[in-house]
Amino acid sequence: MKTIASLFFVTVAGNVAAFGQRANDTVTITTTPPGATVEWNRKVIGVTPLTCKVGEYAFNAHKSSLLSKHLDQPVNLHITLTGFNAVDMTITGGPLVWTSINRKTSFTYFVIGLQDFNFKLDKVSDAPKPITNSDVVDLHAAGFGDDVIIGKIDTTATAFRLQVSDMVELRRAGVSDVVIQAMLKKSTAHFVSDSRQIPNSPKGEAPPAGGWQLFEETALEGSISGMVQPGRIFKTTSGSVYEVTGLTLQLVLELQPEVTVLRNGNVYKLVVKGFEEPLLCRLLISVTVPKGSPPPSSTPGVIETQIDDDFEGWDGETIFKLSNGQIWQQAAYAYTYHYAYRPKVLIYFSGSAYRMKVEGVDSSVLVKRLK
Repeated sequence: MKTIASLFFVTVAGNVAAFGQRANDTVTITTTPPGATVEWNRKVIGVTPLTCKVGEYAFNAHKSSLLSKHLDQPVNLHITLTGFNAVDMTITGGPLVWTSINRKTSFTYFVIGLQDFNFKLDKVSDAPKPITNSDVVDLHAAGFGDDVIIGKIDTTATAFRLQVSDMVELRRAGVSDVVIQAMLKKSTAHFVSDSRQIPNSPKGEAPPAGGWQLFEETALEGSISGMVQPGRIFKTTSGSVYEVTGLTLQLVLELQPEVTVLRNGNVYKLVVKGFEEPLLCRLLISVTVPKGSPPPSSTPGVIETQIDDDFEGWDGETIFKLSNGQIWQQAAYAYTYHYAYRPKVLIYFSGSAYRMKVEGVDSSVLVKRLK
């Protein structure tokens, strides 16, 4: 399945780094290594490094009239280089809506959030790919018997999706109950084997290579809605805070969904009930203490406090006064409106800069400290 991410809210750890906005009307795209072909909404625009002119209106979230120039569709980049994994990236935020004063006319539009994008391309792995649901369906369609398919399942790494809807699709494709049971057994056996290891792993010690261990079983706090993408922050009812770092883009609407958190070294996987796919994350704050470990603390660089007064979102160079006496300023262009009185905020280090997550706002914003 093609993976998609959005850079309007910011970076994908280990894959993408975005730099500061320039005061002009161009987008610059570079890759490491260079020489990659770039498609802009399925049209080839050149080879990296490259700069393309798009117009100042594409970066401006404020529209004054029905005649204002605007992007009427998102901008999707597709970047390819032989020997490296392809990257698909949406570089716009939105849709936003402009409405006339009399509410009789309106239009939706999109805004490019940054002007410089540098993509670090990952080499194609030589390791065999794990078999998936579609592989099992293909084996069945090719006429292989249940014994052969089960033998393949038992001797190969797997990446099955086995929610009820997935099992129904497998059955409709003709996959037998025996094979589905083997898929469930393989997934359950792997999970149980991993989960039994975590209590003996001291906090901070990387688990055995290649294995996921059970870290905590809890629920996400509050109502979870909107688009889930890199940079999204989730807090659990146990008090842990996670930042999504893996490539994902899924629309969700769940109320305090149950979540199983798995850990492999410094990488965490959130398996959330109702979500289409797991989320790869990094841990910002932990309250989960494996047996024999010291009490947890916030990740270095994490600040938990409140806005000192009214909060009305951000629109370019917004200054945020905090109840702890610090003053921070928006560091990259983005527009969000949300009113709240003294909402809680979480400021954390992500990539090479600080981001601020405000309670009640799905997205986060790049910030720099003034005081």
